[in-house]
Amino acid sequence: MGNNNLSYSLLAAFVLLINLNQAVVHEAKEWKKCYFASSCLCKNISVSEQLIVDCSGKHLLRIPRLPNNIQELSLRSNDISTIQNGIFVGNSLLTTLDLSFNRISLIRNNSFKGLTNLLSLNLSNNDLKYEHESRLRFETLENITTDLQYSAIKNLKVNYIHGIFGMPTILKTSHIWNLKNTSLVRFEAAGNLIQRIEYGALKYLPKSLESADMRDNVFSIGKYMPDLRSLPITSLDISNIRSSHNALTSYIEHCDSRNDTVIIDSENNWLFQQLQYLEMWKSLKYGFPVPRGLKTVSLRSSNLKYEIPNFIFIKNQLENISVSDNVLHTWTGPITNVKRLKFLDLSSNFCSNVSNTFFSPDFVILRYLLLQNNLLGLILPTDVDGEIFQNLRNVVYINLSKNRITKLPNILFKEQHNIER
Repeated sequence: MGNNNLSYSLLAAFVLLINLNQAVVHEAKEWKKCYFASSCLCKNISVSEQLIVDCSGKHLLRIPRLPNNIQELSLRSNDISTIQNGIFVGNSLLTTLDLSFNRISLIRNNSFKGLTNLLSLNLSNNDLKYEHESRLRFETLENITTDLQYSAIKNLKVNYIHGIFGMPTILKTSHIWNLKNTSLVRFEAAGNLIQRIEYGALKYLPKSLESADMRDNVFSIGKYMPDLRSLPITSLDISNIRSSHNALTSYIEHCDSRNDTVIIDSENNWLFQQLQYLEMWKSLKYGFPVPRGLKTVSLRSSNLKYEIPNFIFIKNQLENISVSDNVLHTWTGPITNVKRLKFLDLSSNFCSNVSNTFFSPDFVILRYLLLQNNLLGLILPTDVDGEIFQNLRNVVYINLSKNRITKLPNILFKEQHNIER
């Protein structure tokens, strides 16, 4: 009995020792003040000597001198206005750098020198703006990409580096051509008043690129659009296209006794600013250009105010399309060459008219269809032969809520044998 008690005591002591050792190891991994900057917090990564450093929200006016064993560094939400030349020399282990929400107004030639293994750089919400009061400082992007051209960067975020009250800008070849030598996976340039892209520029984006976030810009149609075909991306977000002009009220209509004529004010209409290109694509028998491997595209809340006409896509891999929260009031179609499409969101478009041929037989594998918050109660009751949805044979989910529907024909869903909800 005494031996058993001794054994239990030894076992308990052994377990206690293990727990104490684990506590010591755990404690070593907790945040503590950095020896090189007392306002920053540091912690070790696993058992290595590499550090994660958090200097966010410390009211720092400049980047502190850093040791060479940092892997991740956050300088978010400070008052940093300058990136000192060569400040990162020696920081070749740094993979993640967050400089967002500061007051950085200038990128120098050697601002990022030494960051040869950087994977993620966030420069969102800074003051990278104008030079000499009227010249755009979006050219700052050229200095950034020059420094990163042989790095291992995977994610580049340059959101909102352009003044929100400035003039629209052009994304030029010189801004991005150095990225061709990187393994960039994601590129974000939201909120920069980009109106057009220089013809031929997009071919310099690396083949490794998978997704792009270009939300909250002011894109107009232009010669660059066929270049979209060469983009290697699978996901594209171009939602929230902003414009100071209304695509409908920018028309000036004149009606006379002989015919109706429409004069387009090309200076004030962002959508038809490049009318000749729009007309060219409408007449192309090969269809509208989209990136070859694109699977997901979002064009939500983009001030699109027109009828959806007969529309054919060039050969594509599209699976998910969202164009909700616009004013696509009439769906005429047919929409063709969408044989891989599984998800379509047309909600919140004030649509009151859908043709019987809008959903072509090419919607062969469509599974999810979002049509809520429209005015389809004005057209669906007239579809007594069930022709509008007749080609959607594999749909499992349809949302028709908030459409002012008072009644529906008995055979409206006659072909939806796989419907679940």
